[in-house]
Amino acid sequence: MSALSKVEAANSLPIYAEFRLFREVGGAHLKHFSALTEIFRRILTPLYGSQDKALQQIRAGLDRKCFLLYEGETAVGVLVFKTVLSNEFAEYGVRNSIEIKSLFLDQSVSNSGRGLGSVLVDKVKEEAKKLKLGHEGLHVTVSETKQESLMFFMKKGFTIAHAWKDRYQKGVTEYLLSCPAN
Repeated sequence: MSALSKVEAANSLPIYAEFRLFREVGGAHLKHFSALTEIFRRILTPLYGSQDKALQQIRAGLDRKCFLLYEGETAVGVLVFKTVLSNEFAEYGVRNSIEIKSLFLDQSVSNSGRGLGSVLVDKVKEEAKKLKLGHEGLHVTVSETKQESLMFFMKKGFTIAHAWKDRYQKGVTEYLLSCPAN
């Protein structure tokens, strides 16, 4: 790549890209656990109820990994995924898959459209390969009430493997999305 091409490529990145970094949270990595707790309680608790069990599982770090995406000193994204293969949804064609437990942006109104979600998806794909489990793909469940999340995952190559009515909330459809390993 020529020097000019490198400059052009660098200039096409979002302005904050050079300040982005991931910080692992959980297990031996608890320095940023309070930031994760605050984000979970502010964003997920109102939607899904208490997140205490999820936070305990992340803290223990036995079967999952968690990363906070930072821009400078501000956490802007959350990624939690299992580190063991799942066959929970084998009947729907999702086998030997790694489950994404949480993948979302903090302050989604101001952070949407800046490529942060794509950075999170790339990170889970990269980390899944590092696990060397021979996974066939990734999967996530998304509520019909989160149309922007559903559309985002579909843009990233996920497809609907199954849909349930009333799985988690009465009258609400929950979608099982999967994406093959690359």
